[in-house]
Amino acid sequence: MQPNRPRATDKQSTHLLRTLLADRAAILATLAPEGWSNSPLRLIFHPTAAQQYEEAVQMQENLKGLRRVSRKKDEEETPPPRPEDFAEDSPGAGNSDDELTKLLGDCLWLIFSDNHTVLDAEGGAYNLGSFRGSGRFIADFLNEHYLLSEGSFDYLDFYCAGLFTHDRADTTPVFQLLFGRLRALGYDWEYSFPRTGIVDFSGLREDAPPDDPAQYDPTKAIQQEIERETRQRESDRLQAELDGAFEKEFEEAKYKLPPPAVRAYRLVYGRLPEGFPQV
Repeated sequence: MQPNRPRATDKQSTHLLRTLLADRAAILATLAPEGWSNSPLRLIFHPTAAQQYEEAVQMQENLKGLRRVSRKKDEEETPPPRPEDFAEDSPGAGNSDDELTKLLGDCLWLIFSDNHTVLDAEGGAYNLGSFRGSGRFIADFLNEHYLLSEGSFDYLDFYCAGLFTHDRADTTPVFQLLFGRLRALGYDWEYSFPRTGIVDFSGLREDAPPDDPAQYDPTKAIQQEIERETRQRESDRLQAELDGAFEKEFEEAKYKLPPPAVRAYRLVYGRLPEGFPQV
């Protein structure tokens, strides 16, 4: 988000979210015209047996990669998943209204959080805060206005929304509906390409000179300075590697299929959002 933009208040953000989710019957009819039980989006919550098997295989492969460095030689291998170990849920499993609410919350998080920004016609910025803060905002909003059949939402329900589940179905129609409503209001969306940086804690020094000059140890001070310089060089090296990886991924993204939110934005606005790699 660019500096000096007026930021929407919590009250304004709540009003916008209510507007985007207004008329749940129309939302359901748009996203699941043949009913939620027949919608491909239902797979996000009730994956097929084949999807469950593929996810289990991938999970085991990921764990193997993590263990290669530290695993003991005598550690037993986990038996590989078998397709017959997985079964599909019945068509009536789950609560359709709860699942629709959760999916809408996920997509709101992916639009308003993840460092992206919604802009109103005057350039006012709707950004719900950090990953955790925006998760909390959306959870509290849904708990107040869209009660679940059981329990309530927590910020963790939306933190890094859809990371492990949205590959099960194409969520582009959900984003397309939300962006369609944003555009009708005269709003726009600014994309933030994922980037990793180094957090600098150098300002939190515990080795400041003592108040009593008699306690000052020049040898220790020199050693501390050498250690600081070594840490800084390592930090600079790692940041340079991260910057290089970012530039490579940014360039490659121009020629890859964009994520569902970006595809939906392009369908609604006829262009890619600002901040996404342009060809």
